[in-house]
Amino acid sequence: NSFKSLDQNDRVIYIKSFSKIFLPGIRIGYLIPPRKFRENIQNSKINTDIATSSLMQRALDLYIRKGMWKDYIDMLNIKYRDMYMYMEKCIVKYLKGKVDFIKPGGGLHF
Repeated sequence: NSFKSLDQNDRVIYIKSFSKIFLPGIRIGYLIPPRKFRENIQNSKINTDIATSSLMQRALDLYIRKGMWKDYIDMLNIKYRDMYMYMEKCIVKYLKGKVDFIKPGGGLHF
């Protein structure tokens, strides 16, 4: 859950990037602001938008609409799980008794 999902008073700005699920470095994301800020934020975006590639936005739209992101996320989950398991194994093998290790409950910790 995000803080936005808990926001009952419309006071949280939710910001999300597509870098990890699409292509690192594309610098495309979105935000969901409180209603009272939406028009000002939208106007600011329109007035300052000199770098967002329309081609990359269209590519991301196609990537999402075709469901390709689901397969990619599945592959990333496997890759990050494998990296985490390898790191955990190395910590146990080489650093046992030298460091404290707490298994993370989620996220991209490896």
